[in-house]
Amino acid sequence: WVLVTPALSILSIFLAVLVNRKMKGVSVYRLIYYFPVLVSVVVTAMLWKWMFQEDGIMNYLLSIFNIAPAKWLTSKSMVMPSLAIVTIWQGLGYYMLFYLAGLQSISEELYEAADLEGAGFWKKQFYITFPLLRPVIFFVVVVSTMSAFKEFTMMLTMTKGGPIGSSKTVVYMIYEKAFEQLDMGYASAISFALFLIILVLTLINQKFLDKDNQA
Repeated sequence: WVLVTPALSILSIFLAVLVNRKMKGVSVYRLIYYFPVLVSVVVTAMLWKWMFQEDGIMNYLLSIFNIAPAKWLTSKSMVMPSLAIVTIWQGLGYYMLFYLAGLQSISEELYEAADLEGAGFWKKQFYITFPLLRPVIFFVVVVSTMSAFKEFTMMLTMTKGGPIGSSKTVVYMIYEKAFEQLDMGYASAISFALFLIILVLTLINQKFLDKDNQA
């Protein structure tokens, strides 16, 4: 689960770079990549739960390559990576938009000057794109980290915290303590701890943005 934030940050920035090119039909590609964001979390969770079944599409694809079927949602070692796949699939287009907005704010003159110097595609990304996108990158990292802490609906719909509690998130624990075990005091304590974590992340993000604006 800890890999969700770096995976989302890296994949969405490269996706934004790809769809930022001036080519025919690029708007269609942007819409396709953003479409999962428009689907509700419950619908997404139900769809992927069906795909992750033992006789589902994912195991069918594995069988094509003579790979043994995986226990996507019933294995303690597989359940969190499986949920991470779903989270990344749904969030990729959302974070791509932030990077796309950042990319379109970068002056084309910088890339033209780099072309005159003979810089290749990757060199331009590492020396122009990524440094100028630093505030956006930091923002995406902070927001995706907070979202990972708050994830609940997907776990409730797909696994109900199982198997054997291996897919419980902080918010799921709050729900379980408050509404299943009726331990409101414990649930309140966890909620307050989560609030403090999110508050700290928010303040760090704001501090970084203020510092960058002053620069």
